[in-house]
Amino acid sequence: MVLVRCTEHYPDPNRTERNYVVAVEPVGYPDTAAICGRKPRTHTDPGYVLLHESEYERFKEGARVFDPNTASVDIRVTDNIVEEL
Repeated sequence: MVLVRCTEHYPDPNRTERNYVVAVEPVGYPDTAAICGRKPRTHTDPGYVLLHESEYERFKEGARVFDPNTASVDIRVTDNIVEEL
């Protein structure tokens, strides 16, 4: 399950169970509906989509639609890798 975070709120690798390896742009970035999901909601900055290892493998195979930790929405990403984490 992907995570959407602005660069200011990337997860601390020592405090998460998932190994996020790359950040990619959601479609329309920075004018995107993918907003940083960090709680509490103190801002509405656009976020990058962070992929963990197995999702990154799917990305390299051509997948561009991913699901966050909810069944209510999926997120489409571009081919643009922002950075490796």
